[in-house]
Amino acid sequence: MATAEFKVFHAVGAVIAHVKSNAQFLVLTTINRHLVDFSATSRLLEVDLMATPLTVGMPGAIITFSDVKFDDRGVDKSGNPVPDLLNAMAVNLGITTLGAPVSGNLKKGAHVGAVYIEHKLFDQIKSEKIDVVGQPSWPKGLFELHEITSIAYSNNAINDSRQGKRYHGFQARVVNVGGTDVTGRPTIGVEFHHKGSPSPPQGPFIFTLNDPEQYDHDPPPDAFDGLPPITANPTIGAEGPMFVALPLAAKLNISGPKLPVGDG
Repeated sequence: MATAEFKVFHAVGAVIAHVKSNAQFLVLTTINRHLVDFSATSRLLEVDLMATPLTVGMPGAIITFSDVKFDDRGVDKSGNPVPDLLNAMAVNLGITTLGAPVSGNLKKGAHVGAVYIEHKLFDQIKSEKIDVVGQPSWPKGLFELHEITSIAYSNNAINDSRQGKRYHGFQARVVNVGGTDVTGRPTIGVEFHHKGSPSPPQGPFIFTLNDPEQYDHDPPPDAFDGLPPITANPTIGAEGPMFVALPLAAKLNISGPKLPVGDG
């Protein structure tokens, strides 16, 4: 992809085990909310919700985008953060649903939910704090990597049309090509589905090709684990990762992963 400043994040379910502040706490990651071992102190992970893309430069937060370690809350169709909720499953695409990043009051937020961890940190801690001995490496067997992945671009002008944009990955299938939008630009029709799920696909939805307001047409390789994404010239029947802009995903009511498993 072209030069850009961004962060890729991967999700895992988590339970708050110890509160340090309204924005900082120790969590135990868990694939299934019913299988949490609170005695496994070596698996504790410190989460800092003042180390996210939207908190850069705020009082008490990280100074530079390079220091981002976790993703923010999801957004509504207007791009505003969804409110803190005790029930992390109340939104289709909450991104980091753990805690109370909007109100800053943990009494109003979820103590069980999802946390989206920056790609390099995720890789560093995965074997020790996420994967479970005797079980498939997360997220194998449950999700493709892109289905639990978000992307955040900084406000640096180097990002051009993706400046400040946020996206989330879905498993997509192209069902229509050759259309045009109201401005005459080419479009594609896409359905979203989760592999192995008995649920019917969501859609079809119409996307304008290469429009960063709708999807990331050149996503970072760390976001999709080698699978070819839906990008510039898809054909009917093509399947692969597609990273939809968060406000549009909210507007279309596209469902993301429900984590921990067993919470959906």
